[in-house]
Amino acid sequence: MGLRDIIKTNTGKQFLPHRAKKIIRTRAFYNFETARSIGILFDATQTENYTTTRFLAKYLQENKIKFRGMGYARPYDLEELVISYTGLSFFTEKEFSLLGNPNSDPLIDFIDTDFDMLIDLHVKPNYYLDAINALSVAQMKLGLKNNDNGYYDFMIKLNDPVNSEAFVEQLKHYLNIIKSS
Repeated sequence: MGLRDIIKTNTGKQFLPHRAKKIIRTRAFYNFETARSIGILFDATQTENYTTTRFLAKYLQENKIKFRGMGYARPYDLEELVISYTGLSFFTEKEFSLLGNPNSDPLIDFIDTDFDMLIDLHVKPNYYLDAINALSVAQMKLGLKNNDNGYYDFMIKLNDPVNSEAFVEQLKHYLNIIKSS
């Protein structure tokens, strides 16, 4: 991580809670029967996380739920990723300003999309994914309790080892049995 990235993440972490408080969003509960659109945040630098995202995307397609995925990647890894996979896009730290704000149109569009659910699959700390999650106007934000950043509406706690595959299995289990009224 270069000096520029350290400045960007430290500055961003300092101001993110203040920016997140200004976000106006409608909160609602959804399950896999009632959700019409889902956003997925993932860390594409971790092969397991990226693979899990693709399996979740396939599950959502099979259940006729619209989705968009946004994955964090290192600039030198972008060429190797399968960008053609339907519904998945990637971004790098270069798409954030020096103050840690998203400044690319695709990121801003993703953040401003009123998803029924935003599923955050990243397991290891990542400021850029936390920032997108915090600033998103999604109606329901889901994530790992083990990675609680204070912006989730629904969390699942996993025992060790914590991984995105186990999280998705638990998420599918609970969102299929919980019925909304």
